[in-house]
Amino acid sequence: MQDRAPLSSPSAVLVAGLPLRLLPAWPLTRILVRLVSVATRRHPGISERLADHAGRRLLILPRDLPLAFLLEPTRGAPKVRALPGDTAAGIAVDATLRAPLADLIALAEGRVDGDALFFSRRLHLSGDTELVLAFRNALDDARIDLVAVAMEALGPVAPVGGRALDFAHRVFRRFDADLATAIDLASGPLRARVDEQAGEIERLKAELEGVRPLPRQRVAGA
Repeated sequence: MQDRAPLSSPSAVLVAGLPLRLLPAWPLTRILVRLVSVATRRHPGISERLADHAGRRLLILPRDLPLAFLLEPTRGAPKVRALPGDTAAGIAVDATLRAPLADLIALAEGRVDGDALFFSRRLHLSGDTELVLAFRNALDDARIDLVAVAMEALGPVAPVGGRALDFAHRVFRRFDADLATAIDLASGPLRARVDEQAGEIERLKAELEGVRPLPRQRVAGA
């Protein structure tokens, strides 16, 4: 996975997610509830690991989507709902997990190490650390196959939906790669100029250090 600055460059998720601002949250919540139901049935360890945190609330914020996801562990399957991103700040939660959507998906599928994301500052945690770690460990153990979960959630329309899902996934990966390349090409000269200015500042600082005035000496008899 290419490591890009979290907030300095857009992504395919951001571009594709802009129309989501026009959609109400309830259709997405229904989809999420179905996906979580299938995932926890296929991976019962998720519910077991989160059961001790029943009644707490974890806010999951994909940085490149205008949405937030509120997860509430219970003694059974966790509850989940989608929220408009601009309303998430006013909700009382016990912990917050923030990362790019692609990293959240990779974390759910076990394709990336959570500690690596944290120390590379792509993943940010706040609040109840035990709740966040329980959620992350549940995902690590489950290694969810999101495509298989989505196919099962589609039910009778899975054959058609599966082909559409596969096509959308391939288009998305190509678009994301092309967009990242375009951003790198466009921002390359700017990065070079910033590096050049930083070097010039360091050179000037070194020169100033060399021309500091000598301490004044006391004149005898003064």
